[in-house]
Amino acid sequence: MFMGFSCNQPEEITVYDEHLIFPHSFEITVEDYSFDDKSDGNKYFVIADSIADTLGTEPCFRWVNKLNGVNTIAISNEPLVVENYEIVNKASIIWQWHTGMVKNNKDTTASFIEFSEGRQVFNKKILYETQPLPLQNGLYFWAVWKWDKTGKRIIASTEQYSFVVDK
Repeated sequence: MFMGFSCNQPEEITVYDEHLIFPHSFEITVEDYSFDDKSDGNKYFVIADSIADTLGTEPCFRWVNKLNGVNTIAISNEPLVVENYEIVNKASIIWQWHTGMVKNNKDTTASFIEFSEGRQVFNKKILYETQPLPLQNGLYFWAVWKWDKTGKRIIASTEQYSFVVDK
């Protein structure tokens, strides 16, 4: 449930989309895009659908940013499961980026992130002090979600996408 305000009166807006990683949120869209993987110099294409893309060991992520808030992107080694607005299998997250990691006064409404800008996650903790290691061969899942400005409520999310690294 999302609370909006109109003429200083609270207005309840019910949002639900079962395809989103957080179903009770607005949609963050991912459009088809391509990028050059810095690890191997190849160009890869991401098709925003339910079929796993084949990507390099250092993928890039792009989404359409329409709302203000704190963006988060995560890569996991199994599909993320959300119950009651919370990821229950957080230990499967292996890489993460969020708006608070922005360097050099980069625009905080970023909607394109390179793999090297995020960090590895180990035991549910982001390893801020180390560069992420390239991904190994395997099947991975990724999603973007956005917290409100207070960082307490998720207001938007993408579907969960998958990709394969096969090097």
